[in-house]
Amino acid sequence: MSQMHECARPANYNITSSWCPETMRDPYAGDLSDLLKFGLLRALALDDKTIGVGWYYNPTHDKLQDGRHREHCDEPKWRALDRTVWNALRALPDRSVKALEKLPIWPMNTRFHRIPVPRAGSRASWAGNMTAALQDASIVFLDPDNGVGNASVKHATVAEVAAIRQPGRAVVLIKFPGWREKHDQQIDKYHSSLLTQTGASSAVTVRTCVSVGVLNKNGVRQGVPRVRWFTLVDADDLLIERAEQFASRFSGIEKCKADVVHGGKSNAMSPEKPQEAVLRLMGVLERALRALTLGQSMPFYKQVEAHRGKFSDVAGITDARRVRNALAHGDGVSDARAVEAHAILKQALADLSPHCPERLRAAMREAPPIPEVTIPTTRTATAKAPASTQSRMVQPPPATGQRGKVANVCPECGHQFKGHGFDGIDRHWRARHEAVLPYTEAWPLIKSGTYHSRSVSA
Repeated sequence: MSQMHECARPANYNITSSWCPETMRDPYAGDLSDLLKFGLLRALALDDKTIGVGWYYNPTHDKLQDGRHREHCDEPKWRALDRTVWNALRALPDRSVKALEKLPIWPMNTRFHRIPVPRAGSRASWAGNMTAALQDASIVFLDPDNGVGNASVKHATVAEVAAIRQPGRAVVLIKFPGWREKHDQQIDKYHSSLLTQTGASSAVTVRTCVSVGVLNKNGVRQGVPRVRWFTLVDADDLLIERAEQFASRFSGIEKCKADVVHGGKSNAMSPEKPQEAVLRLMGVLERALRALTLGQSMPFYKQVEAHRGKFSDVAGITDARRVRNALAHGDGVSDARAVEAHAILKQALADLSPHCPERLRAAMREAPPIPEVTIPTTRTATAKAPASTQSRMVQPPPATGQRGKVANVCPECGHQFKGHGFDGIDRHWRARHEAVLPYTEAWPLIKSGTYHSRSVSA
């Protein structure tokens, strides 16, 4: 099937004006991507699964014209894919995401999350809200503009994919592959990244290709391949079989082809990098706390405080949260520090496990081994201390100014500023922690050395 996905672009084809991914904005509602997305989700769910959709909604208009294309509504061939979806999209009363949610195509108890993606500051609370809104779904579809990438309005992050995983659930992601690298190489890297960075048990991708008529720059209509990938994370054998049946039905449609690429399964006994383990276990801890806390919109530090009596090391959880935040920000974290954070999180989950439902206990038991990290002999005296105490003891103390004030480290996430003192903290804080505490209120506390982490940033 590789030839299908390496189709050559026609001569005179203007890639800039025509080859743009159909983004999840109102002007694109009801386009061909929606027909494929919804057809696949219904094929996976049938009558025994529930669906949750995280739209990664962007209410702005990108000024492109791609959303105008609705030719599929006049092509009866698409009835073979899913007659119900095709008829519903043809009759769509309004080009909006809200109108898509009201279509009579969704299985019972389908959940949606349509809060716009924040540009900065409150991404963590927004992602937590999405996870809570889709809590009961056995299939969750994430629909960002450009697939998985760095935190932006157009991408889902690896941390968000990891956090929304739970036992018995499959996560479905959309991706538009690029032209600069062979698709087989892209998909291998994509599967490997998902397996290693999210802790997923498996990754399987349905690759689709549709030849659509597009006017080239000479005004001649030519067939152009439109490629979309739908990746199933943590899908069981039943869902994979249903995906293969969908691909077979899709390939039976004129000018359409599809195949299913298996990315393999992660080896539960293979070593997991300490940094990856911290991201995974913090996601499990966050899900467990949301399940046990009535106010699910409550920030993380308040959830921990609400269950303080269940934990043996609340201060250690705060330390581990800072490590996770540093990883999410792309800051370097040593293996030794990550191993210590991992130990803290394992103990926190062990403390919380007796109070959790079985579906969460299963996630807590997922524990690939962590490679041993050699600690220099000068630190061996701390070996018998509690994990969180070791973390505070073995890390070199931050630079300080007068009266013990921390001179160049963000007290919320541990980010170390490279300039003089706190140069740049105002920009850093407003971009990443404004939702925790407004900068105008936080700065006097930071400056005086009396600020205490709220631990809600991600």
